[in-house]
Amino acid sequence: MKHTLSKLVLIAVFLAPFSLAQAQILPPVAFFDGNTATLQVPLVFVNGEAHYVEMSLSDPDTLTFTVELDTLVNIHPDGRNDGKVTNDIVGEWELSEEGADTQLFINADSTFRLTEGANEGDECPLGGDETGTFRFTIFTGLFKPIFEVDENNDCGLSGAGKILRLYPDGNTLTIQLDDDGNDLGIFTRI
Repeated sequence: MKHTLSKLVLIAVFLAPFSLAQAQILPPVAFFDGNTATLQVPLVFVNGEAHYVEMSLSDPDTLTFTVELDTLVNIHPDGRNDGKVTNDIVGEWELSEEGADTQLFINADSTFRLTEGANEGDECPLGGDETGTFRFTIFTGLFKPIFEVDENNDCGLSGAGKILRLYPDGNTLTIQLDDDGNDLGIFTRI
């Protein structure tokens, strides 16, 4: 089953850009992490719905990947990003919660910085910065951070997990953690 699914996913990965080109939407870029030998594909269509998937390199000689079904995450768009452009997420944002000292800077060159202040009694008492690059897929809102610096350990974006969804709406930016609607927070433009 895994071998057949691997072939199906690889075929979908290579065909997705062609089907997306017809819709005039640029395909997202797959990312191979050499440290973990994992191929992360932000957009694959399975049964007509968009999915995020990770594949492990199982045989480097034949370039064979194995797909674990629990990494296949439905990221089908819900319409909140229709008509949005990448620049909608670019800017300086601040977490809207009272007493929060968290700013998120998203740059047009696909770099980001999240700064959290120290807050005793909080889940993240030390605060710190996260910086890196990102990939953002407008069609689904998928935001994939690639961390260069992570001073706040399991807090911020790095503590949220691998799959984030960003939903810009004017001067607010909702960061969704999962398909159950759990949010990291709502940010307002500074």
